[in-house]
Amino acid sequence: PYTTLFRSFDASTTNLTYSIPAPGYGQDPAQIILSFLSPITPTSTLRQAIPASYLTVHVSGSFNIDVYIDLNGLWVSANRGNEIEWEFSQNPHPGVKGVAPLKTWKVKRRVEQLLSEDADRGEWGTLHFIGPADVQHEAGTSAILRNRFSRTGTLKNAVDGKFRGIMDDEPVFAFSKSFKLNGTSAAGGKSSDSVLFTIAHVQDPVIQFASARGMTLMKPLWASYFLTADELLEYHYHDFEKASKLAGNYSG
Repeated sequence: PYTTLFRSFDASTTNLTYSIPAPGYGQDPAQIILSFLSPITPTSTLRQAIPASYLTVHVSGSFNIDVYIDLNGLWVSANRGNEIEWEFSQNPHPGVKGVAPLKTWKVKRRVEQLLSEDADRGEWGTLHFIGPADVQHEAGTSAILRNRFSRTGTLKNAVDGKFRGIMDDEPVFAFSKSFKLNGTSAAGGKSSDSVLFTIAHVQDPVIQFASARGMTLMKPLWASYFLTADELLEYHYHDFEKASKLAGNYSG
């Protein structure tokens, strides 16, 4: 149960604001803002070339809130019958001590169709869904995960290893975050917190070019800066404040 208060957007950002009713009498509703940022950064060629967006979940209120988000295989294929495969990883930040390791889902078609589209959707490439170390994670059947979360507010930090079709016991790749807002603010007022995610669809190669030496597969521009997609997206995630500031120059 929730109420949509309003939507706002500019050149880079879309914000969806929701009001969540309080569980007890006399408490004000909590507010959740889903902020989607796809930075416009013409002064930074690298940032403009990154095939990724940010999702920030902002919460404020006086009672605890559990937030759940999942993605399914339709991000990597328009055909609901195609089989997909996935993996979960949590790797330390390369070369930087004291930075908590990110959690990452990777999803792709089992048999990719290079440089092909179906219903304007690329049929090759890997979906990356990235969150911080302190979120819970789980892959499994959509109805099971969502129903259990609605009852318990938790995920099991487990991975369903049965690869299958996109809508065959629909596999989803989920994160959840528990926000402890009750009693954490001064004088019983509202508290606030947030969590940041990255969503990326990485394709390599990206195009086929008719050059003097014949048809040539072209790598993405970001590959001139980073050896792997993992390194690229680690950079992207931790670059949020700078990218957001640059994008703000083109908001209005």
